[in-house]
This record gives sequence, C-alpha cells and structure tokens, in this order.
Amino acid sequence: MVTPWVPVTVVWKWIYDARFGPLNKVLAVVGLPAQAWLVDDRLALISILIVMVWKTLGYNLVMFLVGLNNIPQEYYEAAAVDGASGWKVFRNITLPLLRPMLLFVVVISTINAFNVFTPVFMMTSDIQGAAAKLVRTLVYDMWENGFRYFKVGYASAEAAMLLATVLVLTLVHMRVFREDR
Repeated sequence: MVTPWVPVTVVWKWIYDARFGPLNKVLAVVGLPAQAWLVDDRLALISILIVMVWKTLGYNLVMFLVGLNNIPQEYYEAAAVDGASGWKVFRNITLPLLRPMLLFVVVISTINAFNVFTPVFMMTSDIQGAAAKLVRTLVYDMWENGFRYFKVGYASAEAAMLLATVLVLTLVHMRVFREDR
C-alpha cells in the first residue's frame, strides 16, 4: 500500500509483458500458451483488476486486524462460558463489533474502485499496452475529455456525476451498516 501506483504499474506491466514477462514464462512451463495480458480486450480489464486487488488487499487486511484487535477479549470469554463457539461467536460477537471497520473498508474500497486512473493510463495507453479505448474508466475518460480533447465542461459534468454516484453509494453503505439493526 505504501508503494505509489506508478512503480507498481511499471512492475506489473513487466510481469504481464507478452514476450518477456514472468507470468507468460510460468504459463509456458505449465504448457499453456502465452497471453497478451494488456492487449487482449478480454484480459486487459481483468489484469488491471488483479493489480488493484493486490495493491489494496494488504491495507484492507490491516484495517480488519485493527478492528479485530479492538474487540475486548471478555466478550469471547463470556461466549465460551455460555457454550457458544465457532459460527455463533463470529455472527453474534465478532461481526457486530467489526461493523464500523467493515463500513470504513467498504466505503474506502468503493471510492478507490471508482478512482481508477493510474493503472489504466500506465498499463494500457502506449505501444506495449492495449489501445486505451479497451479499458475505459470514468476517471480516465474525465482526464481524456479535459486534457486531451479540451472538453472541460464535459469532464466537469463527469466529475460531478462521479461525486454524486460515490455519495449515493456511501449513503447506501451507511444505511446497510447502521448500528440500530
């Protein structure tokens, strides 16, 4: 999570390289054909998704560990005295007490999922990657409209729609994870 997006995408672009990438070398050892990970329109989006999951997984796990460490041990001891174990303890103690951290991780992950620009730009917008039209995200489209085609008003409208969408989704998440259930 600490490494910036640009070095991460450069390394993953090398891993996905169709001719020299280690991923295709592993596929060759197994006997599978090499893939054009960033050029094939079926694989480009999945390849970028894998990079995003890889980059954010550690942060989300640390957040969940912080949440789990903040649950007092007395609750688990009381559940053991009452005879609860396994799924009942998770469902009735861990999950409700982890709900605020779960809300935080879901909201942050949703915002990050909509805010995808650097991996798309770095991995698919030059000769070695796919034509950037294969992998389109809203933020990439805003950049292209605003800075390549100089349609600043259109890009601003897209930004406003992105803000509204993320705001609505955040409110939905807050309602789903509310405490009074």
